[in-house]
Amino acid sequence: MQEISTGPVLIREVRPRRLEHADDPSRRGKEKDRSDKVTGGGLVPGLKDWLVVERPFAERFPTAPSLPMLTVSGPPALSPARQLDLLMPLVFFYEKAGVPLPGVDFLTGDAVPEPWRYLLVHQSDMTPRLRDYHGRAPVLQVITVERTPDYVLREVVLSCSGRPVEYGAIGIHLEGFPRHVQEMIREGVCPLGAILETEGVPHSSAPTGYFGLAADPHMAELLATTPGVRLFGRCNVLSHPDGTAFADIVEVLPPG
Repeated sequence: MQEISTGPVLIREVRPRRLEHADDPSRRGKEKDRSDKVTGGGLVPGLKDWLVVERPFAERFPTAPSLPMLTVSGPPALSPARQLDLLMPLVFFYEKAGVPLPGVDFLTGDAVPEPWRYLLVHQSDMTPRLRDYHGRAPVLQVITVERTPDYVLREVVLSCSGRPVEYGAIGIHLEGFPRHVQEMIREGVCPLGAILETEGVPHSSAPTGYFGLAADPHMAELLATTPGVRLFGRCNVLSHPDGTAFADIVEVLPPG
């Protein structure tokens, strides 16, 4: 495991990203900015957003609080900065709550054991996959939420028959959606995947990393499990047909 200080990490503002090769699954994740301007009416207060090689966050937003030390490990292809990049929605909520983030061990898809591999290692939305696996539609519970006019950042739990089946941290750009879909997302009544499915919103799903972690007290409570239990999850990006990324998601599943 490797500890990295997030203080000097280079990051940018909240803005949509366009996947240069959205039509080529083997090259997804190679992203570029669609605009050099901040969107969504400004930053969510305190938001430490997705990484790019620009300049230290402290220089761009000197009044924002620093992030805690993060312990990560993973395949050689994933640098510590890239791992932090993938985990940023999760890191934001842990920092906001003042809770240390559990150590994260990034894995290849083949290293994720069943049944979590079936639930995580695929290029589709989690909501329908969870519905098919558990036999009923997941119900959304919003734990924490931050908003700007065009951006929603929330911490959630999905449950089936009253039992938690997923913990999630997700940032959603509302630009590019019909107005009624934007309102449905803001209301936080249904999971994002269910909204995209029922409203027929075309999009693509591109997982960017898989990981394991030991449940800390915060996540253990939300997933109705015991601290220290091994959990598995993934980082995912959802994009519009033109390749513009509209959601960055960290999804963690409870033990089987």
